[in-house]
Amino acid sequence: MNTWTCKRVLTGLALLALAGCSELPAGAGAGKTQSAGRQTSALLAGRVALTAPAGFCIDPSSVTTSGRTGFAMLARCAQLSPQTALVALSGQSPAVMTVTTKPWTEGDTEITDATIAAAYPDGAVIERRPGGPVPMVKARGDRAFSALDDTHWRGAFVVNDQLVVIGLFAPKDSRALGASGANLVSALGRRTETASRQVTTGTAAPIAGGSSSD
Repeated sequence: MNTWTCKRVLTGLALLALAGCSELPAGAGAGKTQSAGRQTSALLAGRVALTAPAGFCIDPSSVTTSGRTGFAMLARCAQLSPQTALVALSGQSPAVMTVTTKPWTEGDTEITDATIAAAYPDGAVIERRPGGPVPMVKARGDRAFSALDDTHWRGAFVVNDQLVVIGLFAPKDSRALGASGANLVSALGRRTETASRQVTTGTAAPIAGGSSSD
């Protein structure tokens, strides 16, 4: 399987949960970046300064921006390679994280754990977490990739007039499907929101990919 072949599937899941959209717009690949290095930051849609949590890196081949819509995937830095980030994805392997962003305007529904939960069918939500920097839910949904469980974490927040949706997917029985996964979603959201507050929208240059020793 090519690098992040499941990207559009996960993008659809991320936007479907909150925005009613099934995939990125046509031509989204025009903004894709490619790099062989370990990248810990990226600018999505010119407004969202995606900043990976400790130990995680962004797959540079997954980073896509089209206007104010953006997408990226992250995994443990040690798992990433130019070929695939899913080489070691089995058993207790760490999670795969996705970030999708789209425009958000004043007057749109406030993002809360209840908002996210309401986007799922009855009985799909297992747990709701209203506190912390990123409201989130743990829920069951369609299996996004054969190696991943259908249970996942999904959180969301708004920064710089952008909706940012975070998904965390992992194999069945992975610790990432428990509290450690919720902590990863919170860390990614907190770091990204803090960094995004420093972005001057409309004039910002792309953020250079940071290095990681993991």
